[in-house]
Amino acid sequence: MMSRSLEGVQVTMRDGCALVADIYRPLKPQRPLPVMLLRTPYDRRLSTETNYAAPTWYARQGFIVVVQDTR
Repeated sequence: MMSRSLEGVQVTMRDGCALVADIYRPLKPQRPLPVMLLRTPYDRRLSTETNYAAPTWYARQGFIVVVQDTR
């Protein structure tokens, strides 16, 4: 199963602050999927170095993965 990603997605919080996220998901989901939210104060683009596996690996296993920078 392959994966696709959306990078640099701005998510506006209730207080108006916009946080940036990258979203990874399987190409052809067959069913509702679980979501894994990873938030980091460092840099979401470094998520492949700070997690057990790269977000694309989790997406290929059937998860939607959201990696989001914090404030």
